[in-house]
Amino acid sequence: MENDLQGTWKLWKVRGGYSGEGFNANFSHLIIPTNKHFEIQQNETLLEDGTYNIYKVDKVWAGSNWRIEFNRNIVLEPGATFLSEGAFCFDSSDTLSFAEVAYDGFTWVFIKE
Repeated sequence: MENDLQGTWKLWKVRGGYSGEGFNANFSHLIIPTNKHFEIQQNETLLEDGTYNIYKVDKVWAGSNWRIEFNRNIVLEPGATFLSEGAFCFDSSDTLSFAEVAYDGFTWVFIKE
């Protein structure tokens, strides 16, 4: 599972939320270069950096019982609009979704580059 997460993921859209319309995020890419490390970038500028943990739970949310927790080491851009913890699933071989585990939560959809 962790090897499947590795790579450069371009943010395609953010959907959901109370209005159902999502919002415009302030970053363009999620990069997972190695197991347990991630970066959030906007046009090749590092905004956040840290590690992550994945684990499996019994409760299915947004079509998945896999969860991810992002632990930020540096935050160069306060207020980045990406979740700290949530459900994730592969919608297809090149599409990855992260969803807040909350009613009316947001879902971030990424396409692998």
